[in-house]
Amino acid sequence: MTMIDPVAADRLERSRRRAILILSAALGLAGLFCAFMSVNIINPPARLAELGNVSQFPSGETVALSIPKLKVSDNIQNRPVASEDPLYVTRRADGTWRAILAWDSQTGCIVQPNEAGTEFTDTCSGHIYDADGYLTSEPTRLRLGSLPVVVEGDQVRVRDEFLPDARPR
Repeated sequence: MTMIDPVAADRLERSRRRAILILSAALGLAGLFCAFMSVNIINPPARLAELGNVSQFPSGETVALSIPKLKVSDNIQNRPVASEDPLYVTRRADGTWRAILAWDSQTGCIVQPNEAGTEFTDTCSGHIYDADGYLTSEPTRLRLGSLPVVVEGDQVRVRDEFLPDARPR
């Protein structure tokens, strides 16, 4: 029977501990990466699109804008192929904001606001939507895409996600 040299045994034990430590660190980092990716796949961070300065939006007026194509506009059935999305933004007198994606989901046409900004009309189909983007001309549950507005300091941004339908089911 041969005996292992004590110095060689210590070197072997240190190498084994170092290998276990490196493997544990690699597995821990891989676990953190997988957890981060899982959270971002299940609930991806919303993208913000710049609209401009607060001073560009007079209180009580509807401002028409064209912004780079949003991901949520892919959900609009008959949206034409375009690199920009039309948007109507209103800064209300009570300090709240409204952003309406101006594509009619049935026709793919751009809706037009009336003078007061209280209704939107699709000239292709005659659909009439109220100030919050809900269809009023027919008893169906159609609506225009309503987007959340984020005001940070003097910058106005819109979040690339639709607000839920607030009407009772």
